[in-house]
Amino acid sequence: MEPGALPDAATAAAAHAVLVKLMPDQAKELDAAYQADLAKLPDGPGKAAFFLRFGFTFDTWEVLADALARTVVRPLELPVGVVTALVGVPLFALLLRRTLA
Repeated sequence: MEPGALPDAATAAAAHAVLVKLMPDQAKELDAAYQADLAKLPDGPGKAAFFLRFGFTFDTWEVLADALARTVVRPLELPVGVVTALVGVPLFALLLRRTLA
């Protein structure tokens, strides 16, 4: 697999997942753009394995974040975005720091 292909695939997958959640009425157009971006990446076993793992990880995290948002401060319910941001922002900062170092 071409160097940089997996980070590009990860970026495309993450962006697609977030945009579809934020704009479900535009899912069809977003899916088409996502498929066009993926078509630009070289095919291979690494690409397929990455998407299987990424999809499972993203779905699992989404369910976990939702469960935490509903149970952490009962009887109130936190927005799922708050839970996601509490983990996602530091993780993003760590990954960005590693990338730029």
